[in-house]
Parts: sequence; C-alpha cells; structure tokens
Amino acid sequence: MTKQNYISSHPGYEELRVSDYLTHRLFLVTPDVNYAKNSLVWISDKLVGRYMGADFSVASLEGEKKRLADLINDKDSFNWIIECDGKPIGNISISDIKKTSDEFGEKAGSLNYIIGARELWGKGITSSAAKSILEWAFKNGFKIVKSRVIPQNRASETVLKKLGFSEYGREDYDGPDIGEKTWYITYKIVKS
Repeated sequence: MTKQNYISSHPGYEELRVSDYLTHRLFLVTPDVNYAKNSLVWISDKLVGRYMGADFSVASLEGEKKRLADLINDKDSFNWIIECDGKPIGNISISDIKKTSDEFGEKAGSLNYIIGARELWGKGITSSAAKSILEWAFKNGFKIVKSRVIPQNRASETVLKKLGFSEYGREDYDGPDIGEKTWYITYKIVKS
C-alpha cells in the first residue's frame, strides 16, 4: 500500500512533526514495508521487546515485512514510524479502536509504542511522540485513549503518568513468558 493509499484509507491520518522535542528532529511518518530492515533490528533485540507483550522470538526479514504489511492494512488502527534525524527508530500507534470504543462507550483507542534504538532510551522521545499522537487523537474525535503496561516496565509507566494518564484497572497478561509472574496495569486519559 502506498503512502497516499494509507492516508486515504485512514480518514484523519496525517504525518506529524514533533515540534516540542528540540534535541533531535522527530517526525511520525507513514509505515512502509521498506522499514522492515530497521525494525527487524529492534525486534531482534531481546531488551527492546521484553516488556512489549508481543512474541518477537522468531524474527526474520520476511516475517517483519509481513508484520508491517499487517499494520498498514489494519483499518482498526493508526500507525506511525518514529523517525529521529531521518532515521527510523521506533513506532507508535492508536490501535484496537473498535474494541476500546466498545469498552468505553465512545470513540477510544489504545496507545502503543516502542523505541527500538536503545541509545535513545530515556531521552524524552517517547513522551514527546506520544504527546503528539494524543493531540492528534483528540483533534480527530477520540474521547479516551488507554494504554496498558506490565509493572516491570517502569519507563512506560513513567511516560504514561507524565502525559496525564491515570490508572484504572488491571488485565490478565497475554504476552510471551518473561520469566516472572506479571499482569497489565491499565491507564487512560480522557479528552478535557
């Protein structure tokens, strides 16, 4: 699917410049299977994916192309690649729109993100990118955005709290075994 096809099949979608992040040039751009070589590096790094709730244990270039194609073709989500100084370093999305809207009884979605370049962890990139996505979501009719994180992922909890999310519940963990008992803590932010 071309960039224009993705944009036309996802009403309201737009690429975004993260203007409040000044250390690097950050853009949120349309996903493309040509990013598979980059994202394969991230998902192959066990430290990057360990708390994501997804099984990346059998990573391959063809598998990653398929995963990206599935993201691109998913009409129940909006997806962006995070570019830092022109280099793809992660992705961010609002997903599960129907399920989350049903949960809350109004337009809602689930915020998900991954920064694959470990050297950029702890630099505020996730918070800035997520802030831009929340602004976009609320401008485009979303009333609630939720996210879920396992308690072992303190960095993601910090991001959500910094953005104004509040904890509202727990869900059973349905991801791959991380070597210890865990669950999801669910957070939400409501359009003000």
